[in-house]
Amino acid sequence: ENVDFAVAARLQHNKLISSSLQVIGEKSPIEWTAPEGKWVVYTYSIQHHAGFDGGKVNYLDPRLAKVFIPLVHEQYARHFGKKLGYSIPGCFVDNEGDFGWQMAWSDSLASHYRKTYQRDIRLWLPLLTEKDAEGLYVKARCNWYEAVTDMYIKSFFEPVVSWLAGHGMYYISNLWEESIQWQTQAMGDFMKVTRVATMPGTDCLEMRSQDVHDFKETQSVAEFENRPFMSEIMGVAGWGQTPAMMKKNINAITAYGVDHVVPHGINVNRRLETIPYPADWFTENPYWNHLHLWTDFARRAAFITRQSSLVADVLIVNPLETAFALSENYFSDEHTTYWDPVVDEANGVYSATMRILFRNHIDFLIADKHYLMMSNIVKKTERCLISIKQHNFQAIILPPLFVISQEAARKIVDFARQGGMVVSLGRLPKASPEKGDNDTTVMNLMNVLAHCPSFVSVNHSSLQTLIDVLQQKIHPAVTIENKQALLYTASRKSGPLLFYWMANNSDTAVNTSILLRDGKGRLEKWDCETGSINEIPYEQTPAGAKTQISLHPYEAFWLVCNTHQPAGPASSSPVHPQTPAERIITGKWIIKPLCDTFYVSSARAFFSRDRELQECRLTEPFSTDEKWQYASFVYSRKTRYAWTTPMVVFRETQKSKFFRYAFILKEKPVRAAINVCGDDDEKIWINGQQIPGGKNTAAYNKTYAYDITPYVQKGNNVIGIEIINNGGLGTLMAEGWYELPDGKIELLGMNPAWKESFKAAEGWNATAFNDKGWKRVTLASDELCRERRELSEGLVEMKYPKDLKKENQFIYFRLQPPAGTTKMIYEKNLSNALVYFDGKKQILSPEKNEITIPATLKEIAFAWPYDGEPYRLQQPIAFTAVSPVEKEPGSWYDDGYLQYTGYVLYEKKIVLNSKPAKTFLDLGKVKYMAEVWVNGKKAGERLWEPFVFDVSAYIRQGENLLSIKVGNLMVNRMWLYHDLGQLRTWGWKGTPHFEQYDAGLWGPVKLITYP
Repeated sequence: ENVDFAVAARLQHNKLISSSLQVIGEKSPIEWTAPEGKWVVYTYSIQHHAGFDGGKVNYLDPRLAKVFIPLVHEQYARHFGKKLGYSIPGCFVDNEGDFGWQMAWSDSLASHYRKTYQRDIRLWLPLLTEKDAEGLYVKARCNWYEAVTDMYIKSFFEPVVSWLAGHGMYYISNLWEESIQWQTQAMGDFMKVTRVATMPGTDCLEMRSQDVHDFKETQSVAEFENRPFMSEIMGVAGWGQTPAMMKKNINAITAYGVDHVVPHGINVNRRLETIPYPADWFTENPYWNHLHLWTDFARRAAFITRQSSLVADVLIVNPLETAFALSENYFSDEHTTYWDPVVDEANGVYSATMRILFRNHIDFLIADKHYLMMSNIVKKTERCLISIKQHNFQAIILPPLFVISQEAARKIVDFARQGGMVVSLGRLPKASPEKGDNDTTVMNLMNVLAHCPSFVSVNHSSLQTLIDVLQQKIHPAVTIENKQALLYTASRKSGPLLFYWMANNSDTAVNTSILLRDGKGRLEKWDCETGSINEIPYEQTPAGAKTQISLHPYEAFWLVCNTHQPAGPASSSPVHPQTPAERIITGKWIIKPLCDTFYVSSARAFFSRDRELQECRLTEPFSTDEKWQYASFVYSRKTRYAWTTPMVVFRETQKSKFFRYAFILKEKPVRAAINVCGDDDEKIWINGQQIPGGKNTAAYNKTYAYDITPYVQKGNNVIGIEIINNGGLGTLMAEGWYELPDGKIELLGMNPAWKESFKAAEGWNATAFNDKGWKRVTLASDELCRERRELSEGLVEMKYPKDLKKENQFIYFRLQPPAGTTKMIYEKNLSNALVYFDGKKQILSPEKNEITIPATLKEIAFAWPYDGEPYRLQQPIAFTAVSPVEKEPGSWYDDGYLQYTGYVLYEKKIVLNSKPAKTFLDLGKVKYMAEVWVNGKKAGERLWEPFVFDVSAYIRQGENLLSIKVGNLMVNRMWLYHDLGQLRTWGWKGTPHFEQYDAGLWGPVKLITYP
């Protein structure tokens, strides 16, 4: 039933004979008499299915853009008019998208395929899932993916790009760059699609910028096509995003050639606690007022990148066609998790090669079939180069390959024959898109290649050998003497100018000698933070320009050689700076938070097993250990517990997976519940009866607690759960409990006795069902469980009966009142608790709800029974009447500023006997940003290390007033929203470890003077 067409093929030795393939009918019923021999019939039905990325429309249908553009882009044109192309210069298309699901289909695809290959697309569909005896499956799959890519481009990308170009606007692309497997499943030919964009781009979430892998294919298109290169950075980095993280992002992506920075697609919503993809910027973030420091740095770095081109010595061949040719598992319903080991090897070596080249400062680009075919071989006196659009390469690297086009193979062999260096990291290809598997032309070419003197075979299990070989043969453009330094580098050129990007992405200073292979002329340091340009000395050697550089933590700059300008005196006369005098500023400072009220909802808590309250826990000297952890004393949220049972993780998308667990109860429980968190959606049955869901059942990172008391029974019971995974990983976490009549409480959770299947026969969720055909679940590893639990907000909300956790009888809290406050405002429930101020019992009035506290108060301690409703608070404790305090600077947590986001002002007077010629104020350790005033005049501001300020123009002989304003992060305020149940999400990393987000001024604060 519902068969649209069928294809038959003869089998020989259980292998399909491709020459026998024939379409045997259309539409049901199909009648066909098999000829003599063994035959197999494949039936196909055309059905709607959401795509790999969850798309509901058909991206292979040219009618799509004709609907989409009027519906969306023309509405903007109608509203903004001539602003398009001017103040609105382009369109950021955050649509990784997909061409469809598995064996994607449209009538237009079939027509395009016939026109391109003079063949009925249906005829070779069996070769997408089967390997034939003749090896044509390789050609069939490469043809299919090329056709799909073409239709994806024609149906969506080209019409949108064309419309935008007609309005003077660029098109930014965000596609799937993660692996050749993902590209095969979602994009088809990734680099071909990327070439359509007027501004190729990458989607760089969290801190993925620190890995070169996701950038190089897109950078290669941008370099070869001379187009700007965009990256959306730091998406979903979370509320713990620091200025240092922001700086590390720009440092890294500049090394990858990004020249158009999108600091993550924001949600225009000023209620930051409600946004789905934190962090966002806006004025509520303390670093907003200093963000120009970051943007100025980014635009200066990007300006140089856009005006120049990469000097790459190495060309890596893209192995995507190997994934095309060995993609049969992708088309099989039950096996999309598993790829052919050859594909996994190719992707792994390809990725590892990018990383090790970058770590060793060897610049490279990537070529697919398109670029290899347009390449030219340039023979010079001392070396042979392969040239692609003004980019000249000294070496070609072949990752393990199964497929290569005949023309690309010829280019590589010609290059090697003329002395060009070719390095193979594994298997050489034996198949081609033109002929299929065991292509004699390709195999003969590879045999010739292997016997060329300039050919090198390297075992990919030891890629350091690759680096040794390359460094011996090609002499990289940049050589860093300090091999331990975490430097991100790139070599670029523009006319007579050679640019060398130097970025320290570590939290320690780097001092190293460097060699610039092509360096000559005048050498300068172009500082992207300040815009200053200064000549630096170097030694001209036969191997290039040798110089010494020093980089502070997170510092980055351009070294620039002007080859047409002679070196100045600085090159031959190194500067020997004077030794400065240092004065550590000791003693107390006047410290004042810049706020009127502090709100506190968490404190150090100890969950005890005490049967009776122990007052000594509130009075004895407090020492922080693993027993005392931050916990909320506000109970507007459900009580929260950590998941204790494992989970199931699966990769199949756009389909349901079914789980069942059979168990026996000796008695009918008096109460029972189960907490379920399914990614993306779940349905649950108990003994064949579906349980109504709630608001969290369709939320991938939230838990819903199902009351199953009416459904469980004495004897046999079955839990049935359906998980609908719309994209990415699918997960199931299930944990609950039941209470028997004798009061005994037992836990329910995931274990190896659970079973799973992609097919649900009638009655699958009932006790009488025979599940012998179902396989037992494979529980995820502890590491993966931990990652997914963090994604599900770490400690996921779970309901338990009050007496389930009997060991936790009393909870003790100890908090430090914010320094400088003299009034505490509290809910009346707190007056029911046992409260101590600095070890002395304190009676709190239930009527007044506030109390004056001494400015010297160091600690407030209180406790209540675990299930003590009369004690629970619904609102945070407020501390007001903020006044300056005099103390030594240090941790904000030590001052009680745990859940405060904002600034603290530090002031101190110092006396100088004379005015130095040059004076710097070094703040030492600061978290996370600082502004400095001297004698009421602003001397500067910084978002990252080093927190050193030139105060020469503001310092004077005699008394001087130093004012330092230190700011922290949004994460501390979000901690408060989290406790109150108002925070939508922490991001994709789950609940942060709050100990990591202390802020303050630790110093030592030093005055550095030059006479």
